[in-house]
Amino acid sequence: MKGVEFHVEERWQPLLERAGLASLEALLGFEDGQVVGWHKRSQTYRLELDGRVVFLKRDTLTLRKQILLDLLRLRPTLPMTYKERQAMERAAGAGVRTAEILAWGQVRRWGLAHRGVLVTAELAGTPLDKLLGSAGPDRRRDAMAAAGRTAAKLYAAGLSWPDLLPRHVHVIEGGDAGLLDLERLRPAAGARLACDRRRQVERFIDECRACGAGDQEIAALREALGG
Repeated sequence: MKGVEFHVEERWQPLLERAGLASLEALLGFEDGQVVGWHKRSQTYRLELDGRVVFLKRDTLTLRKQILLDLLRLRPTLPMTYKERQAMERAAGAGVRTAEILAWGQVRRWGLAHRGVLVTAELAGTPLDKLLGSAGPDRRRDAMAAAGRTAAKLYAAGLSWPDLLPRHVHVIEGGDAGLLDLERLRPAAGARLACDRRRQVERFIDECRACGAGDQEIAALREALGG
């Protein structure tokens, strides 16, 4: 794998060029914008570029623990932003809506994961946790059914997602739902997938109840999931 990789989607190139963010160096060195997520290894910024909201995720380092885990599992060592891009592509291949990718890249050190960036557009829709706390009964049921149909697509495609949470589900008008923060999405099969699905769905239901979902909404979710 190359020591440096960088890619910008062609239709987004002019927008990033006008903002001075069309290079890997500029994205890795970015220190402006609204910080909406922070970790000792990574930061997430919200920016407005020519009236468009975009998000820049940046891995300033890849933790040694994560590198060792990847090596033990015989997987390529990759920054989390790189893994998230791959996971978004897997989800999209399963028919699940995700945020559009503008640009991505990585820098490797000593042949191992080191730094990375991922730039995405804003995902349409309303976060499910907010919707459950403010919408009427019919809207809440429709939203839970949309969430169930979307999660069902992941499981049908053999994908396990431990971060299935209401705040990561964006409900879109028309009965669809999109997903955010997919970096831990992983292929799974057989008994492992069945166990993951059961555990993840029950946790999701508990989180939805805490956000205001009642029995009717939970029933709509289960029906959409197929039981």
